[in-house]
Amino acid sequence: MSKRPQLYSEHAERCVVGTVLRASQVLGEHFDIGAEDFYSEALRLVFEAARAIYARRSAAVDVRSVAEHLSRSGMLEAVGTVSALQEHVAYAAEYASKASDYAKQAGVVRRFAMRRQGVALARQFEETISDPMCDMADAVAGYQRALGGILDRGSDKRSTLSTYAELIAAAGEIALNPRGNAGACLQVGISEIADMLSLERKLVYVIGGRPGTGKSALLQQILENIAGQGFGCIFPSLEMHNVQVGMRALAAESGIPFGAIKAGNVHNRGVITKAIETLSRLDIEVDERPRQTLAYIRQWVIRRKREGELGKRAPLFLVGIDYAQMLAATNPRLPRHEQIEEVSRGVKELAKEQDVAVILLAQLKRYADDSPDKPPTISDIAGSDALTRDADVIVLTHRNPADPKWKDRCEMIFGKVRDGQTGVRDVRFSGARYRFGGFAT
Repeated sequence: MSKRPQLYSEHAERCVVGTVLRASQVLGEHFDIGAEDFYSEALRLVFEAARAIYARRSAAVDVRSVAEHLSRSGMLEAVGTVSALQEHVAYAAEYASKASDYAKQAGVVRRFAMRRQGVALARQFEETISDPMCDMADAVAGYQRALGGILDRGSDKRSTLSTYAELIAAAGEIALNPRGNAGACLQVGISEIADMLSLERKLVYVIGGRPGTGKSALLQQILENIAGQGFGCIFPSLEMHNVQVGMRALAAESGIPFGAIKAGNVHNRGVITKAIETLSRLDIEVDERPRQTLAYIRQWVIRRKREGELGKRAPLFLVGIDYAQMLAATNPRLPRHEQIEEVSRGVKELAKEQDVAVILLAQLKRYADDSPDKPPTISDIAGSDALTRDADVIVLTHRNPADPKWKDRCEMIFGKVRDGQTGVRDVRFSGARYRFGGFAT
């Protein structure tokens, strides 16, 4: 018989309530727990009363004021006597005397609340799909939306509220002490565009282009460069399978053409061995799963961020998605442009909430392929105006693979650069190696 999961911690809930009654300032410092997170009805009522008093600033939050509040609402009997409230204070004084103890126990309460929500959601999903008339696509989409909401509670988000003085001080620290802000802004490692493109957390970068112009190669090169600087990356590869990603990486690092690697026609095995050793040190995770959803990617990001925060892995910096139009929407019955709007909005939220940079590849509209020599514009991006609206930076790759004059070069068109200059740069490109910029010949 399987063991039933533990669904609450009386110890953690008593520590939280007792701390609130003896040091109510914690209510203003921690916004990540609510009365609905408590399993114990009595403790939920006490916490709710304390928050109501604190919000109104009508009195100091202590045993007396909470007891009076509960008495007026007819709830004091449900939580016990005043002595019961005093016992919670004494309990917290013994087991949660430090401010850090409150944060820890509040986290425990929240995680158990998430577990209860997950159990209830799973039961609801089981009941839904047991109906022979159930629309499976709709049921799964609804489950993913609800699961994404639960996972957001577990992302350990800090307060988004700042005074102007605080944010100006943070900006000044970046400007005056760049070495102390490692990871705030990273170069992509392509000399020709070094002054045009760097990556920052919380921003979304869209790379668009016709087939064969190097979108995926550019994304993979940037991922490897960021990882080479000591940061973690995740790569939802909805178009290429994992082995293809690996072979492209070996071609770029070793200088051996992709075709030779794919055919097993490699004469200099030492070069391949060295490339394998170098690339194996990069902290990049790749998932070739088809029709990934943003809820799935968000869960992946949260898990990977925690590993970085615990020191188990390099700190996560970049999410590279190949590509926007292949992400699965929560409701596949929506018109395609509405699905892309949902993806665009979700990617923007992911970057800001999880404090990561996101690169999103995008296809161009079909008619844009009719004139391969004509440079594309941001209006050519397929699916929705939302991608061009929500992106902080849009880069378009332009080359005609069928024209010999484009053999070793590619134009990068910076069609949108928030807080920067737009323009066009000519960049060296090796199609055989899937490599942009300066490279050994």
